[in-house]
Amino acid sequence: MSKAIEIKINNENDLINTINNNKEENEIILTISENEIEIYDSIRIYNKNKITFIGNDKDTSILKFNPISNGIFLKSVTTIEFFNITLNGYLYFDSVSDVIIENVNINGAMDTYETTDSNMYDTDHRNIYNYMMINANNLNLNIMINQLNYHAVISGKKNNCINLFGNIEINNSSFFGSPLCQDSLLNYNGEKVNSININNSHFDGAYSNNCFSVTEAYYSNIFSCTFEKDATYEKNGGGAIRTKATNSNIRNTIFMNNFSSENGGVIYINDSVNTTITDCKAYNSTAIGKGSFIYITNSQLSETFTLIENTKQFQTGHLSQPIKYGGLIASVFTIGVKGKIRIENIELENIRGNFKGGVLLYSNNDDIISTYSSFTEFSVINGKFTNFYQNYELESALFIYAKKNIKIILQNEDLSNIIIKDVNIDSINTTLPSYLFKNNNYLNHKNNLLDINFLRITNYEPFQSIISYDNGEINIRNSTFLNLSSCYYSLNCFSKKIYEKEMNESSFFEIGVNATLNINDSVFSYIFGNKGFNGKKNSYINITNTDIDNIFVTDSIISVDSSSEIGYGNYTLNNVHFIKNVGKNGAILNIKEIDDNTNIIFNNSEFDDNLVLYFGGVVFSRSNVTNLYVSFNNCTFNNNLASFGYISYCYSKSSEPYFSNINELKKNKDAFKTNPIQLKLTSDSVNHLSFLSGSTISEPIKFKLVDDYGFEYTKLFNEGYNMYTSNMLFFKISINDTYNAAIVGSTILHCNINSCDIPIIKIVGNPGNYKLQMKLISFQYVFGEFSDFPGNLGEIDITIEECNESEYLYQDIENIGFKSCYLPKCDPSCNTGICVNNNVCNCTNTHFTGLYCNEHYKLEKINILNRVYKITSVIIISIAIIFIVGVIIYRNHPEIKGGIVFFNIS
Repeated sequence: MSKAIEIKINNENDLINTINNNKEENEIILTISENEIEIYDSIRIYNKNKITFIGNDKDTSILKFNPISNGIFLKSVTTIEFFNITLNGYLYFDSVSDVIIENVNINGAMDTYETTDSNMYDTDHRNIYNYMMINANNLNLNIMINQLNYHAVISGKKNNCINLFGNIEINNSSFFGSPLCQDSLLNYNGEKVNSININNSHFDGAYSNNCFSVTEAYYSNIFSCTFEKDATYEKNGGGAIRTKATNSNIRNTIFMNNFSSENGGVIYINDSVNTTITDCKAYNSTAIGKGSFIYITNSQLSETFTLIENTKQFQTGHLSQPIKYGGLIASVFTIGVKGKIRIENIELENIRGNFKGGVLLYSNNDDIISTYSSFTEFSVINGKFTNFYQNYELESALFIYAKKNIKIILQNEDLSNIIIKDVNIDSINTTLPSYLFKNNNYLNHKNNLLDINFLRITNYEPFQSIISYDNGEINIRNSTFLNLSSCYYSLNCFSKKIYEKEMNESSFFEIGVNATLNINDSVFSYIFGNKGFNGKKNSYINITNTDIDNIFVTDSIISVDSSSEIGYGNYTLNNVHFIKNVGKNGAILNIKEIDDNTNIIFNNSEFDDNLVLYFGGVVFSRSNVTNLYVSFNNCTFNNNLASFGYISYCYSKSSEPYFSNINELKKNKDAFKTNPIQLKLTSDSVNHLSFLSGSTISEPIKFKLVDDYGFEYTKLFNEGYNMYTSNMLFFKISINDTYNAAIVGSTILHCNINSCDIPIIKIVGNPGNYKLQMKLISFQYVFGEFSDFPGNLGEIDITIEECNESEYLYQDIENIGFKSCYLPKCDPSCNTGICVNNNVCNCTNTHFTGLYCNEHYKLEKINILNRVYKITSVIIISIAIIFIVGVIIYRNHPEIKGGIVFFNIS
């Protein structure tokens, strides 16, 4: 072996001459002097065994290439070493074996050429061992980097700042990106056989680059590193780290201010079999697409497993730009087909999602399930989640959004599928009502599974539903749900344009066709919403050893309505304690309609201090077949309150649910009430009337509403309180034989405070016997709404007597086809005349005339005298005119003038 020659380089000529004059030397040590050496051309070195560049101090020993696109090109060099220097320029390696870079500044770009012949790897050589043997003659590149300070200073656009192949070891180094690098700061290709280790290093993407992209590495290890200001605008995503077909291990690493315009704000995983993320922290990371922390996708031929352990996530999604997909478990982690994520000891804080999906998990598995297909699997063990926020525009979930083919298990055991163990979720806020866990799988596949154990959720608003599952099985054990509010009770919704229908459609659980919900040893407390449970046909809800307290619902905890798609469900409740729950009608159970698709059984349960505003402190039912499908076995009831029916309010006695201790419960006379079953005359009312046609009836006729227990309803109308027609009981009065009798005037009236009173009315008709009837036509009143009932008809007997026409007039004065029998009335009176019909007077034999005989007769005129008066008047007027004309004509006559003077003198 020849001895290496050592040459000191003081300037560009020294460097060029050394390279040109020592072509036969296999080992050269180039010692860079302590000054800046400016080089105006690239240096090319070929076919050497070893080349070493060494300086005294990297801050003073500087190789500066001008322009910076020039640099050092090394090809077919076995070993290359750089120590204690600064290199401003381009560094390129081709067909080399070993590269050592230590205590070096590089300002420029760096590339290595692939180490294997890619054409030698085809479908006939999939085995890694065979592949390595085939490529035994290919170069085995090893790169050791320690204390490198790299800045991407380039003169033009470049896809990646650094491209590396081979086996790589990077320690104690820093990398800074540039907007001129179009994709990654450091791009690594392991060619399926090589690996990369990065330790105690720092990456800064300058808000322009994905920091580290690794493809087909045998494995990739990242320990104790920091990734910050990373950003990717490529379709694949991955703000900090992007892996493809690589086994990765990321440990004790910090991610800060990372961004992806597509998927994976921090990490993007594609077809990577195993990924482990341990003891990591992420701050302020966001993906506009999916997965603000991690996005996992894989082809149908590939399976992935991801373990996330002892990891904390803070401040996700805090951008003014809307995030496209997110929910509560869906903007932080996103997985595709046949992916597996296992998370242990994770802490997430201040997470934000937008537009659609789940804030923690968004699973987009759209495969059609076959017998051999694999399911997406997601597990979380010992997690803490605080301050989640979802500003969504489309259907979303605040924790998990799963479209198809996913098994979700939140539990305290080490099982497969999606596991969340010892999880605490606190402070969740959304712009619009959202889902916590949502599964849209319309294939009715029995293998969909959500299993929850030791989950605690607190301070979540506004929710549309805590869990919405179309099919499969949901298991909840040892869990607590505390202080949750739907949109109707949330301040978040007050400033939004949300229709009342949307605000009132929330429910704690929405269980789909053929789905089963099992709840054991759990607590539900201080939840504010519309309904508790909604089930579709063939859904099963089983609740055991559970406390449900301080639930405030506008409807009921269990709502049944067979006329609605979501009003079914088969319920079995064992040893459930219902305490201080508040509702409108039936705090625990509200039944509008029920059929054989629904069965509800309460066993050994306690109902204490429950309160409703109107009907049924525990049970309210409008159905007349409730007794066939609802039963309470060995249950206790204490201090439940309602306006009517402290325990039960049903359609009738016969339709009440089965109570095994009914006799004991009925000792409290207020415990059971029913819908009114009849209209009953009050004691001060008449029950028969006899009168002439056209008579006015003023006798009291009052009906009370009476239930199946004989209870009489009062306060049917309260003046000054809720005085709206929608809060009034209206009734209609009629005659049973409308062909022979009729009521004059209005027949639609409303009930008074304590009874439904028929006011003063007039009835006309042919003589005979009839029934005066009253029937309720509306059922809404101050305390709620009654149901129509068969006994909704009150009546009394009436008789219209024959009319004695010698004493009475008998005419159709109402113009309705029936004669009235009456004595005439004149108002005002006829004075000296005679009243012969209503307001008709006979003034004969009086000195007066007029409608009421109170007007004098007019005087008659004498026509002859009128003529004499007229002729005399004409003569006198004519003589006067003649005298006037004569005076005018003879006005100058002396006598006339003299007469004028004479009179003037006198």
